[in-house]
Amino acid sequence: MKKSTILLTFSAIVVLFLGAGTGTLYYLNQQVKSAKEDLRTELKSLNQENAELKADLKELEEQAKKAEEKIEETETEAKDEEDLITQVIEKAIDNMALDPGDFDVINIKHKNDWAAAQAAPKDSSMETELFVLQKKNGTWTIIDQGTGLGHSDYPDSPPELWP
Repeated sequence: MKKSTILLTFSAIVVLFLGAGTGTLYYLNQQVKSAKEDLRTELKSLNQENAELKADLKELEEQAKKAEEKIEETETEAKDEEDLITQVIEKAIDNMALDPGDFDVINIKHKNDWAAAQAAPKDSSMETELFVLQKKNGTWTIIDQGTGLGHSDYPDSPPELWP
């Protein structure tokens, strides 16, 4: 009877351990499944967010490209305006029976329909003159020139044009 009691007790203990182990394994398996589902949901969310960020990045890159093109276009237009202003001043110098090659047109500034530029002689015995121009009907026209001109002479002009 002792052997059978011991065997029965031992069997009961084994069954208890197996039952407890099986329950623990089942619980852990459920936790792993839940964690996998949470990770799948998180991965799906991150993939969606990544796709949105890629779309935003593409849009920003397109905006940056357009902005760069606009800057380049604006710089080209500004350079074209400066070339036109230079041509008008060189023609005025030529009309004064002077050689435009003896002068450098410098400090060209323009805003809206106003411009100012200096004609600096290469001969240091001559003074640099300021030319004030206005754009009328799409053409730059010299409205004044001299050495003592200032913003107070043309208060309607943008102040940043004046040296």
